[in-house]
Amino acid sequence: MSCHIPSALVHGALGQADQALSCAHQALALVEAMDDNAHEVATTYLNMSAFYQSKGQLDEALDHIDRALRLFDGMEQVNIHYASAQSARGGVLYHLGRYDEAADAFREAAVYAERFWGRKSEYISAKTNLATVCQASGELAAAREHLTDALRAGEALWGAEHPQVCSLRALLRRLSEA
Repeated sequence: MSCHIPSALVHGALGQADQALSCAHQALALVEAMDDNAHEVATTYLNMSAFYQSKGQLDEALDHIDRALRLFDGMEQVNIHYASAQSARGGVLYHLGRYDEAADAFREAAVYAERFWGRKSEYISAKTNLATVCQASGELAAAREHLTDALRAGEALWGAEHPQVCSLRALLRRLSEA
């Protein structure tokens, strides 16, 4: 592997999306030339999607996420990055106003996050995002259900007084008043 991926990630963290994408394209060219490369190519696509998203190029971000997911789907074993890819896909679809598809992606993210890590922070995030999508599409009962599930998982993971749990509780309270 080359230094292009770490460089891309550093540029991305510094908000330098154009430089990040340049490094990521160079890395992609290298990993595509490797044997048995599906995981590396998919992960590179997923990283690139974040850089496109930071530039506001949501359609391009979604295209790269979908490329990554197609590669993950073709792998013999389910990849641990699958949950992250579905979560990223849900976020982009939400911002594009495609709520039904976003909800499906967050549901998948929650299933795979729970499978890989249990009801930990990735699961809580997916369920919270799913609640946000449900609320935006007017499905308040479903939003409350997903947020309640996230709250219970958060309480079990961090305890009732953790700031994240308090935040989830406040969100649920506001949602219940709506």
